[in-house]
Amino acid sequence: WPAAPWYAYGLKTKDEREVGVAVIDHPGNPQSLWHNQRDVRMLNPCIVAPAEVKLKAEQPLVLRYRVVAFDGPVQREQLDRLAKQWRG
Repeated sequence: WPAAPWYAYGLKTKDEREVGVAVIDHPGNPQSLWHNQRDVRMLNPCIVAPAEVKLKAEQPLVLRYRVVAFDGPVQREQLDRLAKQWRG
């Protein structure tokens, strides 16, 4: 999937409750492509998918993401607000 401020997914539990999770990207992270491994319910930003990432000695690679878990359906407006706050 192309880079985006956030990706989320929702699901229904066995007792029919809706729950979900979102991962919000930070603008300081390297460019990434995303994928969702449905078998393990994982949202994965992949920084090496668009291009090679070269690490430099004595210089840490710092990645920042905000993870949001929620009850109910995906709330796009709320996730947009949280992403704007995180990216701001």
